[in-house]
Amino acid sequence: MFQPSSAAEVFSKLNSSADPEKAYEALSAEDRAAFDNYYLPAKAEETYQLTKLDAAGKKVGETKTFASADKAMSAVAAATSCWTGRSKYTMRAALGNAIWDTWTEGSAPSRSSRRCPPAAAAGGHFSALGQSCPWLPGGEGCA
Repeated sequence: MFQPSSAAEVFSKLNSSADPEKAYEALSAEDRAAFDNYYLPAKAEETYQLTKLDAAGKKVGETKTFASADKAMSAVAAATSCWTGRSKYTMRAALGNAIWDTWTEGSAPSRSSRRCPPAAAAGGHFSALGQSCPWLPGGEGCA
């Protein structure tokens, strides 16, 4: 049975190689399957979240999650106050583990609200490699 630790061992071997491509080609079928099924992208998933904001920009109420941008936009059109939204894109490996995700956040008033505090953020997380990279408006990110 496959264990994620064996994929990590294979990754370590490839990462420390002077020629990772040649090292990958030389892997046994079992090691290649362990690596591929844990680290290589197989399925993409997108979600959209909306949360109501008060006048100070604090989140109030529950966050609602939508599987499509159309459904999220319909909910925004029906909103009666400020809101913040987050779109998230996650890439999963064949085993179902998240390899990476990226997201974008923003806030805006509904048609009935005139002013809302501005908010914007973006980021990403490389789950399989254990890195987190906040990409902020100032340009900071992974080193």
